[in-house]
Amino acid sequence: MQQRFNLGVIVAALSGGGFAIVTTIEGFISRSVGAIGASLIEHAVAAVIAVPAVVFLFMRGTLTLDNTKGILPASAVVAVLILVAVAGVAYAMPRIGVAAGNMAMILGQMVLAVLIDAIGMGGYEKVPFSLPRIAGLVLMVAGVYLVLPRQG
Repeated sequence: MQQRFNLGVIVAALSGGGFAIVTTIEGFISRSVGAIGASLIEHAVAAVIAVPAVVFLFMRGTLTLDNTKGILPASAVVAVLILVAVAGVAYAMPRIGVAAGNMAMILGQMVLAVLIDAIGMGGYEKVPFSLPRIAGLVLMVAGVYLVLPRQG
């Protein structure tokens, strides 16, 4: 499967950059209210925005009971995973810094993404394990180690 540099890559990179800002702010918030408090407060504020938006989409007909009832269990799982992930980010950033924290977060994403590719989870085309993919993960581990703040 040959992939070329395209708008999807640019949008993903910009979104990743946005997460660097998000994780910086989450670390700041967690210093005041703790990692769990930061995650819950952020999601409460997001709910204030999301609930009226969902109501609007139902009123508009974009969302219906028919097209949403099948995805509600998966949405609930994702919601819990996001709450836990945000709390983890809020915990990690003040302790290891934004650069190391983001690199470690991306490493975790990549390890699972390579595994998900290999099994074809979610209906995606299977992409088998290969030496270049494994080498890339090993290089990422080294990168995380290299950006960890040194104890002086």
